[in-house]
Amino acid sequence: MKISQYSTINALMNGMYDGFKSLKSIIKKNSIGIGTIDKLDGELIVLDGVPYQVDAYCSIHQLDLKKKVPFATMAQFEPEKEIILKKMLGVESLDHQMKLYAPQRNSFIAFKIHGTFSKVSVRSVPEQKKPYKKLFDVTKFQVESDIQNTTGTIIGFRFPAYMKMMVPAGLHMHYIDDELQRGGHVRDFALTEATLQLSTFSEFELIVPENNPDFDKCDLSKDCSKVVKIVES
Repeated sequence: MKISQYSTINALMNGMYDGFKSLKSIIKKNSIGIGTIDKLDGELIVLDGVPYQVDAYCSIHQLDLKKKVPFATMAQFEPEKEIILKKMLGVESLDHQMKLYAPQRNSFIAFKIHGTFSKVSVRSVPEQKKPYKKLFDVTKFQVESDIQNTTGTIIGFRFPAYMKMMVPAGLHMHYIDDELQRGGHVRDFALTEATLQLSTFSEFELIVPENNPDFDKCDLSKDCSKVVKIVES
């Protein structure tokens, strides 16, 4: 099994927001995923093979499979471990637990957390128009929201630091509630009780835009990881 990555985090940071792969093509072999949508039109979350958009107001909409993505991390999820989590506060606590249950520091981890949360802090961004601003500038105007007393699913990935030019290093997570009403990019959370399922991957497939002049002339050699960390928080 492998994780499929569509474009790179450095490309997204530099304003490469034009979709180049349809949801139909990327879901064909993957059941979970996170990313964004053409023109950076909100957040993408794929749960059990169904794609959803989290719009600029952190509301959920099921997506047409013809929609294209400029950036997404996808996997065919078959959990290897299942752990009950109780009374957990924050992303740092989750990261600590993940390292205990998945100590392979240089492998790739996909995970799902389903349960009840007293709070999930999320954010999303509005659709962009050309000329595109860089992601750091876009997120200055992101919409942040706290979803209180909610039951739902976090879809996430954990990547080692050496992957920082391709994907956000560490934990990257999106949330969707069971009512398919609210969600977004996870900034933080307070968990009451949930089940963590995770799977380890040793293969990573990278797909980049083909015959795209904007992508081809973009300088992706610079280390953007410090800015990524600010944007992701």
